[in-house]
Parts: sequence; structure tokens; C-alpha cells
Amino acid sequence: DPGPGLLPGGAIILLAIGMPFAGVYTTFVGMLQGAGTTRISLAINATATLALQIPLSILLGFQLGLGAFGIWAAFPLAVALKAVGGRLVFRSKMWEITGVHAG
Repeated sequence: DPGPGLLPGGAIILLAIGMPFAGVYTTFVGMLQGAGTTRISLAINATATLALQIPLSILLGFQLGLGAFGIWAAFPLAVALKAVGGRLVFRSKMWEITGVHAG
């Protein structure tokens, strides 16, 4: 018995759960890039990936024994954090201060 696996289509379902958050985050990334503040979106992405997605994948997939399901389950959680980070940066208007200004 290989342990808990991912039922057929399970990865697609987990990805589908994360897609609305990915769309929101992609919108914020586009806004930040357009404003010339690419380092902020890089920081959000790197922080969520390195501090949440990878450790959570290891925890759920291997240490808790959830296998592929646990590894894939980390994606929607991390991308939701990225969307929240983008929203917080947008609301703070930090991007207006650090961005490229015309004229």
C-alpha cells in the first residue's frame, strides 16, 4: 500500500480551488508591474512560496502522511496568501510611493 494518494482528478480540484485566488493575485501583480514596483510582487511571491507553500507541502505530504494530496493542498493556501498580500500592498498605497512616476 503506497499510502494516501490523490484520487483521479483530485489535483485538478485542488488547483480549481486556488484559481480564483491566483486570478486576484495575478491582477495585483499586473498592477504592481505597471506601477514599476516589481520588487514588491517578487517579495510577496517569494515569501508565500518559501515560508508557506514549500514547508506546508513537506508537512502535509510527508510528515502527516497525506502524500500527493497534502503536497497539492498547499497550493490553494499559498496562492490565497499571495492574493491577501497583494490586497494589503494595494490598500497601503506603498506601490504609489515606490513606483515609477511620469514626468
